[in-house]
Amino acid sequence: MKLPYRNAHEAIATAEQAAVEAQATLEDPGLRAAFKRLQEHYLMMLRQSAPQDREDREGCYYMLRALDVLATDLQRIISNVEFDRRSYRRVMHSEERTQ
Repeated sequence: MKLPYRNAHEAIATAEQAAVEAQATLEDPGLRAAFKRLQEHYLMMLRQSAPQDREDREGCYYMLRALDVLATDLQRIISNVEFDRRSYRRVMHSEERTQ
């Protein structure tokens, strides 16, 4: 298996750093406030839309989905770090056995 890093230690360190940064991003008060404001704004626009404003409602829906996808992706980075550790440790062990 060819790794995109020089070695598994580097890969684990990169995954851990990404998880730390993702966690800090999710906990950032300014970003949390921005997410809340945007969600409230698009929900208000949805509620106030007229029946014929289908395109506007769809635009609001896609913006709300984009916010959800971003938050979910950051959460995935945090959740996957343990999986990455286990995966790269297996690779490291197999590399050690072949040497």
